[in-house]
Amino acid sequence: MRWFLPTQATLKQVKVGQFQVLCWINDAIGRRLYLARAYEAEDIAALKAVVRTGDIIADVGANIGYLTINLATFTGPSGRVISFEPMPHLHPVAALNATLNGLKNVVVHPMVVSETSDATAVANIPEGGAPCAYFTLSSGGDGVKTVRLDEFANRAGIKRFDVVKIDVEGGEVSVLKSARDLLQDPARRPRTLMIEIVDAQLKRFNHKLEDIYEILIPLGYKATIYRSGAFEPVANPRDADCWNVFFTSH
Repeated sequence: MRWFLPTQATLKQVKVGQFQVLCWINDAIGRRLYLARAYEAEDIAALKAVVRTGDIIADVGANIGYLTINLATFTGPSGRVISFEPMPHLHPVAALNATLNGLKNVVVHPMVVSETSDATAVANIPEGGAPCAYFTLSSGGDGVKTVRLDEFANRAGIKRFDVVKIDVEGGEVSVLKSARDLLQDPARRPRTLMIEIVDAQLKRFNHKLEDIYEILIPLGYKATIYRSGAFEPVANPRDADCWNVFFTSH
C-alpha cells in the first residue's frame, strides 16, 4: 500500500503507545509518528533508564513534545519537565500534548535557550523544513526572546536540573554555555544530558563535535550511546554511530 500524505500543514491526532499525540503529518517527525506509531524508541528506552521519580528535567528543543510527555511520565507527578520550544507552530502543540495526556507536571516555554539572555533570535529554515529550523541572534526587535539556562533556573528557583535533553539543530554548544554555572557546580550539575550531536549542524555556528566533549569531559562526564538495552562508552566523538549521545556525571 502506498501512503500519500499532505504537503501542506496538517495537524492530526494519533495514538502512539499509551499516548494520544498531536503531530504535523507533513513533516518528518509527524510523518513517522503517524505511519509507524513510534519515534526514537531506543532513545526513549534510554531516557526511561536514567530518569528517576521526582526528577526535574529540561527538554531544550521540544518540538511537538513527544519526548516531553515521555519524560513527564517517567519522572511522575512529583517531578517536573520544563520544555523550551520557540517555533510558533510547535510550542502550542507541545503544550496541548501534555494536556491531552493529563500531564500536569509539564510547562512549555516559547523561548530560545542561548548563552545570551534577553536578546532576540530569529528562525532559519533550511531545506529540511521547519523541524530542522535553527535560531540565530537578531539585531531587530522581531523574533523570539532568548534566555540562559542558568538565569532561567535562578528566576524559577530551580536548584538543579537532574536530566537535560538538548536538540537544537546545531546550537547545542550555546545551550551548554548558557548553563555554565549549573555545570560548574557539582551540587547543581545535571546527572545526565542527552545531546543530539550532528557535525553538519554544529558547523552552522562554527562548532564541531569535539567542542561538546571539551566542555563536558573535564567536568567528569562520561560519554555513552545506548544500544540494545545497554550504554556503551564513546571516548572519541567521531566513533559515535548515532546522533544522540548521553553524558553522565560521576
